[in-house]
Amino acid sequence: MIWLVLDSRGLGGIETHVFELAHGLRERGHPVQVVFLRHYGELHPIDARLRADDIPVMYLEGSLGDAIAKHQPQVIHAHGYKAAILSRIYGRLRGVPVATTFHAGEPGRGRMRLYGLIDRLTAPLGEIIAVSKPIAQRLGRRARVIPNFVRIPQTVVPVGNKSVFYVGRFCHEKGVDRLLDFARDHPALKFEIFGEGPMEKQIALGKPYNVILHGATADMEPHWERAGLCIMPSRHEGLPMVALEAQSRGIPVAAFDVGDLNRVIRHGENGWLIRPEDVGAFSAAIGEWAGMDCDCRSKMHLSARNWIVEQFSPQRLIPELIAVYRQAGAAI
Repeated sequence: MIWLVLDSRGLGGIETHVFELAHGLRERGHPVQVVFLRHYGELHPIDARLRADDIPVMYLEGSLGDAIAKHQPQVIHAHGYKAAILSRIYGRLRGVPVATTFHAGEPGRGRMRLYGLIDRLTAPLGEIIAVSKPIAQRLGRRARVIPNFVRIPQTVVPVGNKSVFYVGRFCHEKGVDRLLDFARDHPALKFEIFGEGPMEKQIALGKPYNVILHGATADMEPHWERAGLCIMPSRHEGLPMVALEAQSRGIPVAAFDVGDLNRVIRHGENGWLIRPEDVGAFSAAIGEWAGMDCDCRSKMHLSARNWIVEQFSPQRLIPELIAVYRQAGAAI
C-alpha cells in the first residue's frame, strides 16, 4: 500500500495534486490510501471525490508512528511541511521508505519560515521531490524535479467565454491584491474569483462591481466551463496546479514569470508570460485576450491543451514517481 500523507483542512494546489496522484496510481494498479494527520471536525473537501474513485481515506486518531507500525505501508509519500517532517522521522524509526514533495515556491513568513527550515533540514531522511527547478535549487542536488500533472478532460471550454478567472489563496504571495486594479482597468470584463485567505476581507471591501467572489469551492469542474482566461499574478510560485487545470481545458493563462511557470506557458502561443512586477504589461495582456477574434482564440485554446497533454499528463510523469519510490526502497 502506498500512503499519501498530508495535514490539511482546506483545498489548494497540494490537495489537488494528491487527488490526481492517488487517482493515477490506482489506475496503474498500485494500492493507494490518502492519510490525513488530523480530523478537523468535518470531512476534507476532497474526501467525497476520493471515495467516489474507490480510493480509501484515513483520518489518524493517534500518532503517525503508531499508524505506521500497525498498517506497515510499503512507502510513504508526504506532502506539506508537517506531514513531511513527521513522515521522515517515523518512517526512519519504523523502517518504512519515505519520499516527500516540496510544493511551495514562496519562502513563508514568521513561523512558516521556521517550519520550512526544519522541513529542508530533515529532507535528507528520505527521497526528495520538487515540483519546480527553483525549488530544487534551494534544496540541493539530491532533489529530483517532477512537475505536477493533471488528467486531461475530454472536452475544452467554449472559445467565446468572457470571464476572467482567478483561483487561489487570498494572500500577498499570490498577488491577489493586484486583481482589483486589473478589474478596474477592464470594466467590461467579469472577474470571477475563487478562494479564501488572510486578504479575503480586504478584497471584499475594495472590489469593483465587475468582481464576483465565489469563496472556496471543493470542485472547480462546473465552474471552468465559464472561464475564458485564467490569471496568476503571483509573486512566488512552484508549479501551480491551477495553470495545468486551466490549460488542460483549453483556457489560456496569463501569469508573471515566477517559479516554473515558464515550463507551462509559451508566451503568445498558449498564454502570456509577463516580467515580474510589470503590472502594466499584465493588464495589457488581459486586454489583448479580450480583443482576440475567434480564430486566434481557437488556436491558443488548442495550443494550451496540447502542451499539457504532451508535457504534464499522468501517463508521462507517474512512472517517474514510481521510480523514486523504488529508489527509496519500496518493493512495488
